Order: sequence, then structure tokens, then C-alpha cells
Amino acid sequence: MSGASTRLRMGVIGAGRRGSEHIPSVLALPDLFDLVAICDLSPGVAEKAAARAEAHAYTSPREMLAQEKLDAVVITTPRETHHLLVTLAAQFGVNMFVEAPLASTRAMMNVIAEVEARSNLKIVVGEQMWRRPSEPLNRQAIAAGLIGEVIRVTSFYGPSGSDSCHHSMALMRHYAGADVVEIQGMRHPFQAETWTQGFLKYGNGVIGSITYTSNWLAPIRRGHPRFLSIEGTNGFIITGDGPGHTLRRVEDGIPRDYPKQMELARDGNHEYLVRCYYDTDPLMEYRNPFGPHIAHDGDARSEGHIFDEIARASELQSLHHAVTTDGAPDYSVAQARRDMELSILLAESARRGTPLPASVDVLGPETAWEREQNEQFRQTYGADPIQDLDRLVAHLG
Repeated sequence: MSGASTRLRMGVIGAGRRGSEHIPSVLALPDLFDLVAICDLSPGVAEKAAARAEAHAYTSPREMLAQEKLDAVVITTPRETHHLLVTLAAQFGVNMFVEAPLASTRAMMNVIAEVEARSNLKIVVGEQMWRRPSEPLNRQAIAAGLIGEVIRVTSFYGPSGSDSCHHSMALMRHYAGADVVEIQGMRHPFQAETWTQGFLKYGNGVIGSITYTSNWLAPIRRGHPRFLSIEGTNGFIITGDGPGHTLRRVEDGIPRDYPKQMELARDGNHEYLVRCYYDTDPLMEYRNPFGPHIAHDGDARSEGHIFDEIARASELQSLHHAVTTDGAPDYSVAQARRDMELSILLAESARRGTPLPASVDVLGPETAWEREQNEQFRQTYGADPIQDLDRLVAHLG
């Protein structure tokens, strides 16, 4: 399959919260994708989503893959099932977009990596954090030297799961410009939540810190500003899920702030981002490459709007490019695995109460955190996620 103009037959497995966000993003790119099928274990959810998309509804992923002759499939099911569905999709020769995190444990991620290695299929992992418009804008400013040399990255309350921080690890590595070489974690349970603090050392000398809670969606924490700062030798950048995005740099010995600015345009009943920029000299700007051809995630003028709809379009475009040009995914299985490994390393460092080299060699075959994930899987699905892999995949529809 070749040619940027090739339209891919697409299916979606999992039409819940994340799937319901990806479906309109696929539909907003009709030049790239033909969404023909949607699968969800709930018949009502599948039928409702399929009716809106004018697609076929399925409750069996196996039946959908067998019937529809897909070029690619979006997998937005719970993370502990990703290795099962990747294995199944590969049996039908279907390329994949897999929502982050890649999987719950290293053993599950091994399954996905092995599927990728023995097939000619493309697997793109969905990591939106560094694709949001603010982040390429910030990278442009850093590359131009506006804040000097990066020396520290800090994530507070940043994007994380209830018990992991793979999103933050991805974004922090993106800004640090190097991989983590040493990690130290502290974790403390309180009455209704657990707080985790991590300290990171990167291979290029940049240092980092990360703070997150297990209960960030609870009423007491929901809406709390979540931000990331990039400190340089001549200034800093504040970014994240909230207001206050700013670039500060020192000019002639005087600190000067440049708030992030946005230009919007209207397409029917919706507004969309044309560009975001810092009014520096030289001007730093990011232009939305999709124009109005994106899904719409609410009021573009609302405080803290992060334009995930552009990030999702970028992910899907990456999948299309990889499949049609035989190119490399811009967020690969190996990259997604590394960010989840760092989250696991942080949890294990906190459990042991000591810094660790950021190498999986120190973890042994299964950490205490991974053991909990595997036990939860057994209780939920009545089988072992690895030992019973073939049986579990055979029973997928």
C-alpha cells in the first residue's frame, strides 16, 4: 500500500470514553480514512456509535476483523487488554493504533513487541501530550535558544493515570532531550489517595521532578491546575493543562514575559485554532496543519483549552503515513514501552526507598506493582494475562 492519497479502511475497537473521542477524529479526516466498523462489548454502545458514524456495529472484535477487511484499527480498550487485541489484529494482518499506555506490565508489552517484530504491520501508540499545539510551539522556542540551555523539567499534577505517570514521562523526555539514567521515587498513602514524588536525572545532565496523585479526578482534586515547567539558563516556559502558559526570557538583564497567544477562526458553529504563538523577536508560532478538519472538543476560547482534537488528528495522520509510505511511527512501541518502564521504575524505587539506575535490569521478572496488575487481571478475567494468552485471544469474540 503506497501513496499519501490512499484512503484506509478503518475500524475502532472500544467505543467508551477514549473511543468516543477518537471516532469523531477519524471521521474528520475523510481524505485519509473510511471508518467502516465500530466494535464494543456493549451492544447499545456499539450500535449508538456506529449509527452516528454510519458504520457497521459489532460486539465481537474477531468477527469485525474477519468481515471488514480493514487496513487499520484503533484500539481504545482498557490497557490490560491491549496485548490481547494486538495479537488478534495481527492474525488478520491489520495495522494498529493503540491508545497509551501500551500495556499494564512489561510482560504484556513484551507480547506487543514480539507481535510487531514478527510481522510487517505498523503499530502507532497514541501519546497526545507532546502533540498538543503548545508543545511544538515550546520546542520551537527552545530550539531557537530563547530560554537558553534546558537544565530542569518539572511536572506537577501532570497528566497521569490513577497509578502511573507514563504521559508525564513522555512529555518530560520530550523536553529534556535525553533518556532518564537515574530515578528516585517516594510514595505516601493518605486516607483517600496516594501521592507520588519522583526525582529524575537525564543522560545529558538535565534534572527533573514529577508529582502526581492517585485521585486526581476526585471532586477534591478535579480542576486543579496541572502544569509543566521547563527551566533554562536564560528563562523558563510554563505549559500544561490550564491557564498561564508563558515564556519568560531575560533581555538586556531584564526579565520579560511573553504569554502564549491564540488566533481562532470560525467554521460554521465551531471555532478552531489557526495558530498559537509567542510574540517574541523572532516570532515563534505553531500553525494548525489541519485547519477546520478536526473534531471539536468544546469551546476553543475556554480557559485552559488544550486542543486535544489536534493532537488526535496528528496521531492518526502518523498512522496513515506509516502505513502508506512504510515509514516509522513517530511514537513507536519501543518509545511507549520506555515511558511505561520509567513509571514502573519510579514505583519500584518508591517501594524500595532507594534511588535506582533507570534500567529494567534492576527490576527482576516482576515488580510488586506489576504483580498487583497481574492479580487484578486474574480476578477480572479469570485467567493469567501471559500463561493463558492463546486461550484469551481465542475467546475474543
